[in-house]
Amino acid sequence: MDLLQLKYFCDAAKTENFSKTAAKHLVPPSNISQTVSRLERELGVRLFDRGGNAVKLNSEGVSFYQKVSRALALIDEACAEATDGTLGNREINLVVSSNRRIVTEAIDIFRREHPTVSFNISHRSGDIDETTDIIVSDDRVLKSKYCSVPLIEEKILLAVNDGSTLAKKSKITTEDLSCERFIFLNEGSSLNRVSRSVLNNLGVGANVVIRVDDPYYLRKYVALGLGVALTPEFSFRGQWEAGVTLREIGDFYRTTFLFSKREGYLSAAAREFAALLTRLVKNVVSTPQE
Repeated sequence: MDLLQLKYFCDAAKTENFSKTAAKHLVPPSNISQTVSRLERELGVRLFDRGGNAVKLNSEGVSFYQKVSRALALIDEACAEATDGTLGNREINLVVSSNRRIVTEAIDIFRREHPTVSFNISHRSGDIDETTDIIVSDDRVLKSKYCSVPLIEEKILLAVNDGSTLAKKSKITTEDLSCERFIFLNEGSSLNRVSRSVLNNLGVGANVVIRVDDPYYLRKYVALGLGVALTPEFSFRGQWEAGVTLREIGDFYRTTFLFSKREGYLSAAAREFAALLTRLVKNVVSTPQE
């Protein structure tokens, strides 16, 4: 029994597909099948139930996988910690679903200071897995699985064209909002989720007339007077075109968290990037808008 044998088994256990496991390790499917069969002979127990072209992890396999996967994770952690004296040629796996502009600025600064460190970046929450080092998100559901630190709290404001009647009102009411045409980011985005939550709390049924997948066009269409949009206080700061006014509609906030692994080793590079991002956010929040 060796480490490669156990890694093949764990990957096969996760996918219950020898072909997918083989593709990941760049070996023929027969290699995976033979390795798993050899492991079963050594243990004297079947780990997979086989039928036709399908394999399914059985109860013995589930129990063995749970313990072996933890053992392999500890080995990986020990290796990472032992070789982590300097930042070196590290890769930081990052998932960013909110405050992308500030995170991108932090990446730029970090890369100039540490050019040998690379980033693997996704903007899709669905890409979060065991390899993810840092998550920047306002999704509180993640707090149950990851260590979390509040990164930035932003008031939710209403962006309106200066020619709109709302720009001239002393106070914006729920009745005013009920008559407006809204511009939303697409379903699944952080701002879409926040916008719907705010309007639901106000008892306003949103008349969404434009849905976009790029914040640039959300800002552009507000500037053109095609509708209004809800926006976090800091995320789009300095990016609105002239002719757009931000108005208060109540005490609604979005809190973005910096999430990191609850288990496993977080590399020195990832820890240093998290610290830089935290400092940068504090500077952004404390700097008055011109």
